[in-house]
Amino acid sequence: MKKLLSLLAATGLVATSGSVAVACNKADQNSLTYVEGKSDKDVVEILKNEYIKDNKLIEDYKDFDGDLEGVKFKTEGKLIPDESKYLMPLFNNTKDIKSTEVSSDEKSTTYRFFSIKGAKDDIKFDLIFLEYTHSEGVASVETKTLFKTTVNIPQG
Repeated sequence: MKKLLSLLAATGLVATSGSVAVACNKADQNSLTYVEGKSDKDVVEILKNEYIKDNKLIEDYKDFDGDLEGVKFKTEGKLIPDESKYLMPLFNNTKDIKSTEVSSDEKSTTYRFFSIKGAKDDIKFDLIFLEYTHSEGVASVETKTLFKTTVNIPQG
């Protein structure tokens, strides 16, 4: 932090403790927050059987980095597009999104989905809301993590 402040001062920029606090809180701004009355239990209910069994993750859900139908694609966690429409209403950050396809024009299409990240037999996992844009004629997809949270699987 001291080196960063020295660098800012050397370039003529002034940093105050208030601006430093705002920068440190960026992670909180990107956290998924439940709508009133919803909790980890609701997420687990949606994902059970497919991803969760016996109160733990069924398999490893890791970052994806490879080709998907001939397009280079990289995401944090494993995409769960079919469940996304059921998960979106649970969070303040996503409740107003009505479709996973949020914009489209003749040159590109933007989608928003959830992904799951965790290790087999874990009793918690990361739930990530991400956006990806596929541009026509481009052999790769741009992905961006918008929000995330850690979900604890209720035991018992």
